[in-house]
Amino acid sequence: MVISSPVFCLETMGVEIQAESIQFDRPSENIHASQNVVITYRGCTLNTQVFSYSAFQKKVDIPDRFQVQKEDYHLDAYRLSYDFGTYGGQTDTLEIVAGRLLLKGEKMVFSQEKITIENAAITTCVDPDPHYVIRSKHVYVYPEFGYLVAVDNWIHTRILPFDVWIPTYIFGNSSYSFLGASTLPQVGVTAREGTYVKAKWGYFVNPSSTGTVDGGYLSRLGWMYGVSHSFSINRAQHLDLSAHSVGNDGFEGGGRYSYFIYPSDSQSVPEQDTHGIKPFLGKFSEAFPVSQFRIGYTWGELINDSRVDKIPLVEFRINPFKYGDTGILLSGNLGWGVYNDRPFDAQSYHSGQWMSEGTVEKYVSVNEFVRVGAKVDFFGHWYDTTATWQRLLSKFLICFEAPLHPEISFTKKLFKEGESPFEFERKYAIESDEIGLKLYQKFWDMKIELESAYVLETAQWRTVDIVWTVPSHCWQTFYRWNLVSGQLSFGIGLY
Repeated sequence: MVISSPVFCLETMGVEIQAESIQFDRPSENIHASQNVVITYRGCTLNTQVFSYSAFQKKVDIPDRFQVQKEDYHLDAYRLSYDFGTYGGQTDTLEIVAGRLLLKGEKMVFSQEKITIENAAITTCVDPDPHYVIRSKHVYVYPEFGYLVAVDNWIHTRILPFDVWIPTYIFGNSSYSFLGASTLPQVGVTAREGTYVKAKWGYFVNPSSTGTVDGGYLSRLGWMYGVSHSFSINRAQHLDLSAHSVGNDGFEGGGRYSYFIYPSDSQSVPEQDTHGIKPFLGKFSEAFPVSQFRIGYTWGELINDSRVDKIPLVEFRINPFKYGDTGILLSGNLGWGVYNDRPFDAQSYHSGQWMSEGTVEKYVSVNEFVRVGAKVDFFGHWYDTTATWQRLLSKFLICFEAPLHPEISFTKKLFKEGESPFEFERKYAIESDEIGLKLYQKFWDMKIELESAYVLETAQWRTVDIVWTVPSHCWQTFYRWNLVSGQLSFGIGLY
């Protein structure tokens, strides 16, 4: 049966086909369209010259060049065969533009779990002669999880006379539990480590098992090297392991098991899409957990220039949730642990402790330019030595929708008893009345953030933290400097 109408609809599938010639065989329900074929399906538009669909075999064949367009996503490829029964298929000589991402490949193979692209070239630089290109042997796309993994990569840049090998690079969703790698080393300064250079080289086993090989040099401590690995047992359970040698400080690492508790009727919260490639990768979102249980054994964690052992640490965290229709947010944390604090310039201290923390907060918009908030925090710590450290603090803040987006706050000490025997806990802790100021502003593509707190009793700054992010076409440079602790870090990444 030959249909004379240039438009044909499959209402059960939500597909509309337009072409100069459409042939439909009613018994087999096979479709063959030719000449200026336009197919629309769920917001996607496909253009080609020849299209065939076999309902019995559940197969689509496009023997010629075709294009697919959806919002800011565009695919241009040659030949397509796809089996809806097995979710398998293949296309050749493809080019994908999705937001800032440009990806070219020799072949794309579909399967139920992932999409594989062979011999790919990836960049987010829009210049005809890109400032950088990542050439990958294989690229694995996981639409369910919202990211792609490039394996066996060589990155070519204009600023280096040679290409740099990167074992694994991951684009896309950063909220999923995987360990990524740094494109270039990070440089910084801390009191304990001195001037440092650190880098991470990623590896990928599967979406539930990823890690990094880490290395660098610390001017005060010497060479550091090791490995970090993350297992996602399932949606609710995660296991993180690490082991590093940190020069004169010795071993750093351990393991932590986390169990996340999710509400049965929670709404999904979309992740930040840093590369604008969500249409290509698929929308990955995750319900926000209401609470989490964690148990870990870790050694040598660097906290406020102290090496801290937590052997073990057991915690139950309640994430912020709304109390009825009041707009009040509640959150808290209960825990027990055995700590060994090894400060940089003081004597070590060992003790167990119980912890109880809780927060009540509420924010109200006065108008479109002003927002106010109030917050009460309780911090309770009880140690084996009968020492206690308890604080009750209230905080009032006002935010303005204006240049620099200022947030001004006042923290009032309502109650304080004792102090922590641990150096890493006492250092930079809030223990008395203080005034806070936060600023945030974008200048063109640059972004500057400042967070500061001034202690009224001692007339000293508790913290002054400045972050400056500078995009430069397709690179992004960030600087972070804490004027109180003296910590400084600098890094470069893809933009």
